[in-house]
Amino acid sequence: MTTIKDNFTTVVIALIPVAMVVNIAAGQAADFLGLPVYLDSIGTILVALLCGPWAGALTGIASTLLWGMFSPYAAQFFPVAAWLGFVVGILARHNGLSTWYRAGVAGLMVGLTIPFLNAPIAAYVYGNVNATGFALVLELLGTSLAGMASMPFLENLMVEAADKALSATIAFIAVQRMSTRYLARFTQEDNLVK
Repeated sequence: MTTIKDNFTTVVIALIPVAMVVNIAAGQAADFLGLPVYLDSIGTILVALLCGPWAGALTGIASTLLWGMFSPYAAQFFPVAAWLGFVVGILARHNGLSTWYRAGVAGLMVGLTIPFLNAPIAAYVYGNVNATGFALVLELLGTSLAGMASMPFLENLMVEAADKALSATIAFIAVQRMSTRYLARFTQEDNLVK
């Protein structure tokens, strides 16, 4: 059983800012390209996989607060990022992300829980107005955005499930590309199948 302090070795503290940059860069790229997913949690998931739930939660919080300095509403979603990092860290500790398939399924399952936190924040911040690439999904499905504007929960359910499944799979693949020697520096490396 690891303690909170065990989640924060020197290597972990050095990894967190890198993961924050990954979150922001991937999120900005997805937004710029108009993708129907966020991809702004790959770094958080990566840290949670390698370092545990507390480091994952801190990475999520720090990323959202930093991003909030440049994107006005991002900082208000820090509880969502903390939840994601913490839950993925717990799942990783119990081998819930030990294969690419398990990582995708775990991401999907966590993504299905996020709307319970995300929707009330989005409704408050955006006044139920869509601010994501979800409009593209609705167009592809032939559904009117105006008819869905009062349903941020449904939006978050669809987008978050797909986003977190994809993000967890990408983070898992990144971990698999790391050397065994490098992985040995992290507290959860025993839970990652190489």
